[in-house]
Amino acid sequence: MSQTKIREMFTKLYEMDLKGMLQQGYDGNDYLNWADAWCIFVTHYPASFYTFHDETRHPDGSVMVNCTVRVHLSDEMIHEDYIERSMWLPVMQSGKAKASVVNPTSRQIQDARMRCLVKCLGMFGLGIKLWRMAEGGMDHSVPSEPVAGEDEERTELTLDGLKDMIKSRESKKQIIDCLSANANVTAKLNEEEAHDFRLWCSNEIQKFK
Repeated sequence: MSQTKIREMFTKLYEMDLKGMLQQGYDGNDYLNWADAWCIFVTHYPASFYTFHDETRHPDGSVMVNCTVRVHLSDEMIHEDYIERSMWLPVMQSGKAKASVVNPTSRQIQDARMRCLVKCLGMFGLGIKLWRMAEGGMDHSVPSEPVAGEDEERTELTLDGLKDMIKSRESKKQIIDCLSANANVTAKLNEEEAHDFRLWCSNEIQKFK
């Protein structure tokens, strides 16, 4: 699949007007509930599927949920013609503190899963502005368009290359933006690699707290 088709999908979802669909959370930030997010997404990309992976349980009793969304852009739904994104989210308390829940109930895990699904859809562009604004403000422009021929000349970014980019960032927001823009790299990782990379990213983000 060409990068042009992927970029067009992201831009379409990124620029979507969500006014009238947003709700306000306990932390004061706007959010898109999972039902509205999924309805919007599937209306535009009906061949979309999501999977919740086994939760990651940590020694302190906290739990991390994991979700993957796959979107086929052709009616044939052939194996090579899809975009896949993965995301993770801890089971958290409501409110500004958002502390991890120790030994969460099945209901709390289920709620976190659906929030994780919305976050994963954000990696395709839908509502990702909400997270960017929550991280300290942003303009509403889509990243600049590439120059002609970029798709053919650009070399595929490796995980080591992504780490180098993250190391050069100067704020938590810049790291998050970098991860969002290069989600195709992390989507190819297996479960163990993804876990190790999340820990590595967490350490990098901690530098700015």
